[in-house]
Amino acid sequence: MIDFFRNKKNTVIILGILLLIASVYLFGLIFYSSHFLPDSYVSGIDVSSLSIAKANEKLSEIDPVLKVIEKHANGTTPHYDTIRMKDISSDAAYDTSETVKRQNILLWFTALSGKKEYECYKVSGTPDDQKINAQIDKLYCLQSENISLPVNAHLEISNGNVVLKPANNGSYINSDVARQTISYNLKNYFEGIENSTVDLRSLYESAAIFEDDPIFEQKEAVLDKVINKKIDIVLDESKTVELHKDEICELIKVVDSDPVSDQDKVGAYLINMAKEYDKAGSYLDKSDLLNKLNVALCANEDASVEAKWNNEKPLRKIEVDISDQTLFYYEDNQLLLTSPIVSGNGALTDATPTGNFTIHRKNQNSTLIGADYVEHVDYWVGFDETGRVYGLHDAQWREEDQFGGDIYLSYPSRGCVNMPLEKISTIFDRLDLGDEVIIHD
Repeated sequence: MIDFFRNKKNTVIILGILLLIASVYLFGLIFYSSHFLPDSYVSGIDVSSLSIAKANEKLSEIDPVLKVIEKHANGTTPHYDTIRMKDISSDAAYDTSETVKRQNILLWFTALSGKKEYECYKVSGTPDDQKINAQIDKLYCLQSENISLPVNAHLEISNGNVVLKPANNGSYINSDVARQTISYNLKNYFEGIENSTVDLRSLYESAAIFEDDPIFEQKEAVLDKVINKKIDIVLDESKTVELHKDEICELIKVVDSDPVSDQDKVGAYLINMAKEYDKAGSYLDKSDLLNKLNVALCANEDASVEAKWNNEKPLRKIEVDISDQTLFYYEDNQLLLTSPIVSGNGALTDATPTGNFTIHRKNQNSTLIGADYVEHVDYWVGFDETGRVYGLHDAQWREEDQFGGDIYLSYPSRGCVNMPLEKISTIFDRLDLGDEVIIHD
């Protein structure tokens, strides 16, 4: 009987101890569901056993930031930026309500086993869209000096040799993509959905063609034949000008690993040729020879082109009146065409240069590239010294009624002379390298 009571007493004691342990464990579960575990730190601040409210109060000493990982301008190493939350919300502060949920409270009793570091995943406050955009504008990746476009592996001609240049991924991220990603992460940071770091590096654009592409072997062989051929320019029965490797390399360039005649240099070459060989009653048809030479330069075998001569030098002239926003085209002093134009406006864009010029370049299907634009034009007639900075060209991004008058005061060109497509297409084939262009106010 004594043993029975002794066993019953022990059982009661054990059950009591177990109940006490369960109660303590349950108390810990409840307590630490809204408090931080012992030896806990958030953003380097000791929040051990603090409630969410007390932890938030202690973290109010810190200015919350969003960390942004970008590419350095060199395209390889990372660059780190920060956006201060108080710059987009004056009442921004850390909110640890989401962070405390990430604790393993089921094992709260092991909390003293070591220091625990947490990141705050939520910020309280009222973000302002305008202020968000202003902070994004300051990011390293959106500053022009830190941007380098990706470059595909490509072939070049260097010192008379065909050279394969490796790809370079550069450091370019589409500004809209960057803005949307940062804005999305910032707003989610205030909701406790995203963490305090956003890595943009996977969103950067990269090269599409690399040096191990098998196409380069074939293209290199073609280019080698192109630069090692001979071109005969037959001026007449007694005079032939020969172009060999050095001259051919000077007159062509490589675009997407294919040979293309360099219009700037070919135009200048023909103007100088005409100066040397033109004489009274016999004038080199430079436009005709330009077309023939363009084909011969890009061929991968020897070529012969025959020059065409005109008995009379046609007197062609273009006059542009900036104040009247009108272009006049003359042949032999006869007005053959007038056209409304749009010039530059020095107050808003580059001013269209005034003075006497000559045509140095004629191109079809060109791409105009500037700091903030990439535009296709069907016709380009360059009249500055290089033939590629200022020119007459169509502007198909303009409506029919956006030429002439006062359009240039509010919607000017970037310094060139914009013309309606049907007008420039009419005179394009008539114009020749060396023709006069007069521009005046």
